[in-house]
Amino acid sequence: MYGNIISNISNEHVNNKSFTTDIASKSIKSVLAYGDADSGELLTLEGSHGFIEIAVNKGNAAKLLNCSVGEPITVKII
Repeated sequence: MYGNIISNISNEHVNNKSFTTDIASKSIKSVLAYGDADSGELLTLEGSHGFIEIAVNKGNAAKLLNCSVGEPITVKII
């Protein structure tokens, strides 16, 4: 089962720019699609529901990062 971390940060804040997402002492560089990351690799992207998402290609980001609802997230444009 996949465990994407869906933020409450709108895709409009990054507006198709490169960005990093900081969560659980990790800094994760953005990709355009899951296929842009290796299997098992952390990624962040503009989600299809309009919010920034953190995921693992073919994995569970919430479990890997040991995160739950309310985890602080910082997004930085690069």
